[in-house]
Amino acid sequence: MGSYRLVVHVSAREDQVNRRDCSEQWHKQRLFALLTAAFSLFLVSMLLIAPAYAQDGKKGESAIFLPFNIELSGPHQYLRDGLTSVLASRIATRTGIRTEYGTSATRKVTAYLQAGQEEKAFKALQNSAVDYLIMGSLADEKGKFLLTVEVISRKDGGSLRQFTRRVDAIEEALPAIDALAWDVSADIFGVAKPKKAAVSGGAGDGMSGFQTEHPDRAYKKGMYAGILAGFDSGDLRLLDTRRSPKIPYGVNDMDAGDLDGDGNVEIVMAAVDQLHIYRFTDGRFVQVATIDLDGYLRVHAVSLADLNGNGIKEIYVSANNEQKPESVVVEWDGRQARFLHKRVPYYLHIAAPDGKPVLLGQVSGRQEGFRAVIGRQVYELEPGPEGKYVRGKKISLPKGLTVFDIAFADLDGSGTRKMIAINRANNLQVYDETGRLLWTDPGQYGGSSNYLGTMATAARSNTRIYVPPKIVVHDVSGDGIADVVVGKNRMKVVKYFKRYRYFEGSSIVAFNWQQGKLVPLWETKKLPDYTVACQVVPPGDKKTAVDKKGLFRLFFAQGQNNYSFGFWQTRASSLFMYEIGKQKKED
Repeated sequence: MGSYRLVVHVSAREDQVNRRDCSEQWHKQRLFALLTAAFSLFLVSMLLIAPAYAQDGKKGESAIFLPFNIELSGPHQYLRDGLTSVLASRIATRTGIRTEYGTSATRKVTAYLQAGQEEKAFKALQNSAVDYLIMGSLADEKGKFLLTVEVISRKDGGSLRQFTRRVDAIEEALPAIDALAWDVSADIFGVAKPKKAAVSGGAGDGMSGFQTEHPDRAYKKGMYAGILAGFDSGDLRLLDTRRSPKIPYGVNDMDAGDLDGDGNVEIVMAAVDQLHIYRFTDGRFVQVATIDLDGYLRVHAVSLADLNGNGIKEIYVSANNEQKPESVVVEWDGRQARFLHKRVPYYLHIAAPDGKPVLLGQVSGRQEGFRAVIGRQVYELEPGPEGKYVRGKKISLPKGLTVFDIAFADLDGSGTRKMIAINRANNLQVYDETGRLLWTDPGQYGGSSNYLGTMATAARSNTRIYVPPKIVVHDVSGDGIADVVVGKNRMKVVKYFKRYRYFEGSSIVAFNWQQGKLVPLWETKKLPDYTVACQVVPPGDKKTAVDKKGLFRLFFAQGQNNYSFGFWQTRASSLFMYEIGKQKKED
């Protein structure tokens, strides 16, 4: 019985504790609810008494505000509309723009985005007369809170600007929103906060040369200093630079080489369903041909090689027809184009797994019996009967990689070739000839808005297979051993567009293999736009006061399409040439 009383006694104490805990929990929940309600009322009251500023406002312009994306645990969803309302009201009173939020139109766009139907949301925005799309988010950041406002502008071709503020407590969100409203008002609409005097603009940041009346010589005026990092300790120098005028279309890929054997470099720019050929001659980029492809194709990659040995490089065009690969091989002799192969059922890429360039073909998922835009099997392709390709040697790739993610090179002069790759996480990697991973760089390289499939198939898919800028293998240090050159696009996340990418500038980096890892040799200064692709070629027969050893030209294409989505965008591109080499030593 004593044990029974003991059990009853302990249970009674536990019951008292539980009752006390429940009471405390109830009081805490009630207090939290009261604080939440008070903060909501505070938001509304501050909205009603907010001072109005309309100094030089952009009257006549309009903006759609989407509800804040609240990425916090707990009952904070009331902030979605409250923060949006305050932000919209402050910007409207200070700039004079018309705002739209909490309407059926904004709810429709928001619903499309939340359902992953971005194309429908973009179509609704394209059909509207609105000038700006403004979105916000509130997220936890290591115990503090990060407020972000993103503005996409129609008049700037869909350019995105991002503004952030950090606060220690959720109660500080309102003054942070007020500060963000001033940031947006000043930066986007030119309405500065009255307290602070406007700061007059100073000298340019070195990029003003892009706007000169001679665009192909833009870099020549004050742009040499600092354009390449890592040369101070060596003897490589930037010797010359050129830029094309703006090209009025976007491109998905490019490659460069002497197509017709005349000693001049041609650059092949791959648009969605066209090839544009430019010749670099006398220091200028001159368009010499346009090759139309079938309109149902979407090109995602292009590479050059003379595999048939006739002295003219073939253009290997990897393309999709809906979900399946339907590639093309074309030859251009300097006067006219000739199609050598059409409807090739492989993704095409030129590589040199054994030291000699070969054509690699990767199958579609359907060819392997499952629904996917690309499969795993890769083969060397060889010309067969009736103008078709036949499968040769099978090439094994690590899981998750495609033919567009890789290149092969003898990186240390040992005679053994290694595979360089950019994985799905945009990490640069090196594998040995058995497929064993040797090294991974934790940094971000590659990065692309170019993907396999068409816009329609991509819209139906939950995942996208992106095609990174090609990995270039060339001796850029002059030591007789292959180096690696890759593009580095600085990718940002737009929280509302989970399947889409935004790029905030780029650079191009050269590496060589030292002590079991790729070590940076040099990197271009930050470039303003998205790097589509690059290629390194010898200088040809040009006479120049440099040692031939180590002299090369870096060609690259920049796209103003910094997004993988295309609403409000003006797609345009530019071509660039950097000539780099060793200064001739004085006697």
